[in-house]
Amino acid sequence: MVMVFRILFTIGAAACVAYVVAVALRARGKDSGTVRLLAHPRVLAAGLALGIGGLVVDYLWSLFVFPF
Repeated sequence: MVMVFRILFTIGAAACVAYVVAVALRARGKDSGTVRLLAHPRVLAAGLALGIGGLVVDYLWSLFVFPF
């Protein structure tokens, strides 16, 4: 079960990295449909939500389910 939360965190981190790379590519003028889609602020918001949510739930799971 813990691996599920860590996978969510990894997906969130990858979404944040994809957003930063897409914004950098758009700033350099290399614009395409995929770059435009990934450079949307909702990608960053979803990545942060998955990443932070995965970390918090992983911490709470290890704190309360396996306290010893």
